[in-house]
Amino acid sequence: MLVLEPAVSYIRTSNAGIAVLSSIMAATCIFPLLGYGVVSMLCGYIYGIPKGFLPAFVGDIVGASICFWLYRFAFHGYINRKLGHNIEFKEMSKAVSKDGLFILFLIRLSSFPFAVLNAYFGAMTLLPYWKFILATTLSTPRLFIPIFIGHNISSLADPTIVGKDRVLKWGMNILGIIIALAVGWYIYRHTVRRIERINAGLAADESEEGEETVGLGRQQVQQQHQHSSGSNEHTDQGSCDLEEVTPHKYVDVSTGHVTEIDTVPDYSQPRHYASIS
Repeated sequence: MLVLEPAVSYIRTSNAGIAVLSSIMAATCIFPLLGYGVVSMLCGYIYGIPKGFLPAFVGDIVGASICFWLYRFAFHGYINRKLGHNIEFKEMSKAVSKDGLFILFLIRLSSFPFAVLNAYFGAMTLLPYWKFILATTLSTPRLFIPIFIGHNISSLADPTIVGKDRVLKWGMNILGIIIALAVGWYIYRHTVRRIERINAGLAADESEEGEETVGLGRQQVQQQHQHSSGSNEHTDQGSCDLEEVTPHKYVDVSTGHVTEIDTVPDYSQPRHYASIS
């Protein structure tokens, strides 16, 4: 840390320091560039709390916007090849389409890779920009976690703190970092569980719709069968004009003519041979 102190002091005292740090922060919001978390902590390390939030916030909003429009219009095919088969992102898209702005806010608040989400929502969804940027803006308080960690690291590098005070400072800072990481992990797990519940509800709705469609189809088949049976019964009743006199002998009711049949009648077609008297 002592090696970085001259550069840190220069940026801290420079009039262009916040603008430069915001630009670097914005660049890391564009997939596939790396260093988003490191630059966030650097904002806290250089400027502390709350001033370190300013370059982080500006870079976050500007970088997310650039990445969103860049991938929506220019790199749709690239991101589709990279993330098109990722089940986790497909599940997020379903949850966002179902639950709207709130689940999008939770996703932005959680620890999903920020630059990757910018590219994904820009290239592979029909999410309106106003929803995207509103959820991103509302979720910026998450930046206080890496800023807090960076600020604590800076305070640990202070050479004027010695002895028991230094040990106490280390202990408090480490505890604060653990709490901050635990809060971030909790938000992430809560978001994942909510996505799972939303998608489970969607699957249940689709299943119920499928069952209703199948049930309707069965009902139609039954109605057609009943209609067909009614027609056959009507035909049978109209065709049953033979009356059994003795085994294998039948009399035509209308003419009185006796017909002898040497073979056993085919009762699968009763109307051709006999009626039940």
